Amino acid sequence: MAGTATAEFDLPPPSHRIFGTHGIMHGVITRRGKNNRVVRRLNPYLQKKRATVFGHNGIPVGSWWPLQLVALFNGAHGSAMGGICGDVQLGAYSILIANTYDDLDTDDGDVIYYSGSNSHKNKNPNRPEDSSRGTSALKASFRTQNPVRVLRSGGSTAVTSRSSNKYLPRAGVRYDGLYRVVSMRTPKNSNGGLYEQFRLERLDGQPSLSEIRRSSPTTQQLLDLEEIQRGY
Repeated sequence: MAGTATAEFDLPPPSHRIFGTHGIMHGVITRRGKNNRVVRRLNPYLQKKRATVFGHNGIPVGSWWPLQLVALFNGAHGSAMGGICGDVQLGAYSILIANTYDDLDTDDGDVIYYSGSNSHKNKNPNRPEDSSRGTSALKASFRTQNPVRVLRSGGSTAVTSRSSNKYLPRAGVRYDGLYRVVSMRTPKNSNGGLYEQFRLERLDGQPSLSEIRRSSPTTQQLLDLEEIQRGY
């Protein structure tokens, strides 16, 4: 039985294995919307952790969450949808790598070439599109050399792989440690247009990516992930 209601959402009981205090979906509430579609939001009665912080932000490298929204609640990444969270003056606090720019990005694990926002769209061979706020934050990271948290997303299910990138988790969102923006370049996309791309290098002194990939996510976490759609 659910706890106290908030608007159109019921709250999960604290003991719920998936959505409760110690569950993988802690901090997120859910309901069924039109056409039985699942609707999720942050639990307004719980304080989410501030993500606008440089460094690890108290998060162990290798931490895993089932959805980007849960990573937001835990202060790993300050956006529920976007790939870049940052400040245009101070730099990016975090980026999330998914399959969105598989044809443009290069992910070699410790070295990443990460494309700015709207990189597919430009057709101008002489200049890239105006930088978005996120892309401007990565430019600032190059200037300030503040470290950037890198998260990788394998999607919402482990049934099928959506990407050829071997460094993405089988499913969910994983924190893979701190990187630094060391250079920028402007290659051309399939339209012949320039786009902005950033080289990030992983900082030393962190658990290796091979170690992280072996241990995160766990088998139990992937099993729990399959139960999310059931709600509470």
